[in-house]
Amino acid sequence: MMRIRGVRFQSRISGVLLLLLIVAVAVRFWDVTAGKVAGAGSSALEPRPELLVDTQWLRDHGADPHLRIIDLRPGDQYRAGHVPGAVHLPIDTLRIEIDGVKGVLPPIREVAESLRRVGIGSETTVVGYDAVNGLFAARLFWVLDYLGQSRGRLLDGGWEAWLRAGYAVSKDIPTGPPGDFEPNPQPERIADLEWMRSHLNSADVAMVDARSPEEYAGTKVYALRGGHIPNAFSMDWRNHLHDGIFRDREGLAATYLDLGVTPDKTVAVYCQSLMRASHSYFTLRWLGYPHVRGYDGSWSEWGNRIDTPIETGNSSTSKSGTSPRHGAPAEKLNLGLSQAQARRILGQPARIEAQNPCWGELAVWHYPAPRAGGAGALKLIFLDGKLTEIQPSP
Repeated sequence: MMRIRGVRFQSRISGVLLLLLIVAVAVRFWDVTAGKVAGAGSSALEPRPELLVDTQWLRDHGADPHLRIIDLRPGDQYRAGHVPGAVHLPIDTLRIEIDGVKGVLPPIREVAESLRRVGIGSETTVVGYDAVNGLFAARLFWVLDYLGQSRGRLLDGGWEAWLRAGYAVSKDIPTGPPGDFEPNPQPERIADLEWMRSHLNSADVAMVDARSPEEYAGTKVYALRGGHIPNAFSMDWRNHLHDGIFRDREGLAATYLDLGVTPDKTVAVYCQSLMRASHSYFTLRWLGYPHVRGYDGSWSEWGNRIDTPIETGNSSTSKSGTSPRHGAPAEKLNLGLSQAQARRILGQPARIEAQNPCWGELAVWHYPAPRAGGAGALKLIFLDGKLTEIQPSP
């Protein structure tokens, strides 16, 4: 009887140990799975609410010695009255014309000297405002971000919001020592012509055109040629605002995400001269996009050259990025492209045939004639998600 009891006791111990082993495996599985989920979510938006301040915040912090308020309106407007403590910075200290390209950033040493002159240091919190819906203040934000001064802020609603709030207006011109700002350029915050060219068909890059829909389509032209950079998404900068105030962050984020502008991509913004696109740059940074570049030169450069590809016409986009791309030549297609990359080049196919033969997953995409650019109908054949054959389609 004692032997039987011992066996039973040992069986119970073995059962407990087995149960503990199962629990340990389950916990480990949960940890690994949670880690994968966290990794998958690492590209999620991480909002930066501190970048946008309201009038009450500015009134309450105006006397902070580590704060510099920058008025970017024309000089006569500044002298007629401004936010108490604000200093004036002409917008033309942040843009010049070089070789016919308007709106280019001046030499860094000149910009740094202008910033020091108005009291900006490397650790200064800088709040910019203007009377043009934040365009000039956003340009200052981009310049600071690019030059490594990461404490730029923007006053929501600008000068008009300050007046509506009924806060004090001053005509005093502040004086003080210059700042100690030393530039530390961040190359990942700027794009030039060659960078834009080399990333036209990059699946991990989203280009955003901040101009009006008419400029994007090419029906309103302010350069040698009209239209837009191939594969760029149209997002008029004015869509960020309602009555001069930023729309709610969640709604704006949803708008960009629906376009296919996701935080795992590098987002390059442009307009005519990186003024309106600076607003887009600020908005994306405020929303929490980590990788944003401003195309210095923008359409003033791209649209005035004859060796840069362009597209014309409007495009309607969806979250999947299935937008018609006008003027995209078939020559851009290369075997081995993913379906997402092919869709970025040619847009959504008119018809898809999906098959599952024993040797892989086959998909045939049909593009009817006439296609933009005058090319005939095409048939793209994908095997396991990769482009394996390009054929003319009858």
